[in-house]
Amino acid sequence: MLDNPKNTVSHPAAADGTTAQSPAESAVAMERHVFYWITQLINRRNLSLTQSLASYDCSVAKWRVMNLLQQAPGSSMNYLAEKTAVDRTTLTRTVDRLEQDGLLERGVQPHNKRILSLVLTPQGKQLFSRILPLVIQQNDKALAGVTDEDLNSLIRIFKQILANLGAPESVLEEAEAAIK
Repeated sequence: MLDNPKNTVSHPAAADGTTAQSPAESAVAMERHVFYWITQLINRRNLSLTQSLASYDCSVAKWRVMNLLQQAPGSSMNYLAEKTAVDRTTLTRTVDRLEQDGLLERGVQPHNKRILSLVLTPQGKQLFSRILPLVIQQNDKALAGVTDEDLNSLIRIFKQILANLGAPESVLEEAEAAIK
């Protein structure tokens, strides 16, 4: 009930004529709830990115996997799951689609034949190269007016929240490395 401000309990009007909220309601008021704003940001960016990727028959999920495989060829499913924070079922479907589209191939890791190794095919690398400028343009547009100092502060805050939520150490190290 508290997640929906329209369903909040009515309280007596404050001296300034506004309706007072209980402490519990104030803690989850949408306009003050950081996860509301993070969700707004991600959803709006994904909507915009989806529109840009549509002409390439590429989804945001496919792009994320392709981007990771471009950066770390031969990655395992576990690595991709950790970095994308996507559940294994959704990730498996995305990898299956990329393979069906001829954009990635599966192999095995040389040091452990039981671990799947994923790499972009030449066609996948070519598509990645064509899409990358669009994603950079989207990111630049989204971050226009944000200083490096502000961005570093934001990453520090996200790192702390991620630590509080039990993110893997590798994710926290990556956040630390991103701070300039």
